[in-house]
Amino acid sequence: MEFERLLAEISTFFINLPADRIDGEINDAQRRVCERLHLDRSTLFQVSRRKPGTLLLTHLHQPPESVTPPEKMDIQDFWPWSLRKVLQGETLVISRINDLPAEADRDRQSFIRYGTQSMVGVPLSAGGGDVFGLLTFAVVGREKNWSGTVVQQFELVAQIFANALVRKQTEQALSEQLEEIQRLKKQLEQENIYLRDEIMLQYGHTEIVGRSNAMKRVLAQVEQVADTDATVLLSGETGTGKELLARTIHSLSKRKERPLITINCAVLPPTLIESELFGREKGAYTGALTRMAGRFEVADRSTLFLDEVGELPLDLQAKLLRVLEEGRFERLGSTNSLQADVRIIAATNRDLAQEVATGKFRSDLFYRLNVFPISIPPLRERAEDIDPMVWMFVKPVSYTHLRAHETSSSISYAVFC
Repeated sequence: MEFERLLAEISTFFINLPADRIDGEINDAQRRVCERLHLDRSTLFQVSRRKPGTLLLTHLHQPPESVTPPEKMDIQDFWPWSLRKVLQGETLVISRINDLPAEADRDRQSFIRYGTQSMVGVPLSAGGGDVFGLLTFAVVGREKNWSGTVVQQFELVAQIFANALVRKQTEQALSEQLEEIQRLKKQLEQENIYLRDEIMLQYGHTEIVGRSNAMKRVLAQVEQVADTDATVLLSGETGTGKELLARTIHSLSKRKERPLITINCAVLPPTLIESELFGREKGAYTGALTRMAGRFEVADRSTLFLDEVGELPLDLQAKLLRVLEEGRFERLGSTNSLQADVRIIAATNRDLAQEVATGKFRSDLFYRLNVFPISIPPLRERAEDIDPMVWMFVKPVSYTHLRAHETSSSISYAVFC
């Protein structure tokens, strides 16, 4: 009963343990198990990332006077026979090392070197996955017969450790991926910007007029992200040309052969936005006389422009988040999941970061949309664009000559009214 209580304590303790504390607490748990069962040594080996197929010593508890193994001991060099058994998912129960078969002679010599007479080794795996480690408990200088109950208890300890280590590895991998995303995002934003005094754009944006540095930076960002499938968040005041930029991004993308699908989240009542986005089945609600495909379904292999996304109600924000995470959705009135390959461009005239702070917009949805943000400055902040804009409206012929002249100098114009 005392050992069962210890198992319960260890299991409960590891459930919400921060990843950076798991290694230290595994060492402490090894010590507690050894002390409770009067054992001398516990080791934990894990699969090497650099050398697949072998296990390295990562955790050790033993008496201070014991022979200290080399740092990062490779089990292949000392216990090759045991390694083969473990990788097959077999629990090793050794009461007498002299009972080992002839092919385990190197293992026997290693046991003698470290004074081990009896040992139990339990493979580490989680959720029926591959073996990624080995947990052992042993006695030194004496032999011990291991009961089936004790072996089962060791297997429970191994499962607790395995789940904790898998969670640690998962969190570390996620953290590394997030850091890499941030690094690539910064690199993408900074690449080719301010490398030259004059930004040389690769494409002519015939619908966009302007020559200010602010607009050149915006167009450079457009061209950087257009050929990817990254989600883009366009922010700017009403009338700064967010939809025009969205169409430009789509026209420069790999999805340009299919039409850009748009929906204005501000002009539709909340009761209709969901059916517009995800579609509906016949009879889904009063007045739904036919089945209708939603914008996500229509935008398969194309781009969906969510204008004024900040106007979405919170309940629809949750449903939109699910589609962005899983790529699946259901029509209203249906339980069948549909899947669509859709690139999202969202636009807003609100400060979504502030909306998140006040609880009006979901933080997880904001981070999903804010993969590549582009902020569009209003005309009052780029006065140098007023002149070409005026010429465009007042003297079309003269403006044509002006554009031809500027194009020959490799300078594109862009103005948003």
